[in-house]
Amino acid sequence: MGSEDFANRFSPIRVFHLPRFGSDHAAILILLEAEPALRSRRRKHLFRFEECWAKDARCENFVKAHWGNPAQDWDTK
Repeated sequence: MGSEDFANRFSPIRVFHLPRFGSDHAAILILLEAEPALRSRRRKHLFRFEECWAKDARCENFVKAHWGNPAQDWDTK
């Protein structure tokens, strides 16, 4: 289900009907390709930790203060 614009933006779209487990409902797994604009934007913001930062005495406290609880807001990192 989706519009033609949606299909054009996220092609190819793959749909898998997953096996039923203890229910008469089957889950559907939908795999989308990200739009080229989204893929390139993600690459620009890729974070890489440099080992040399760990040598700085302030590193651990800085990470704790700014990273937060990964279970709370994992989708914003």
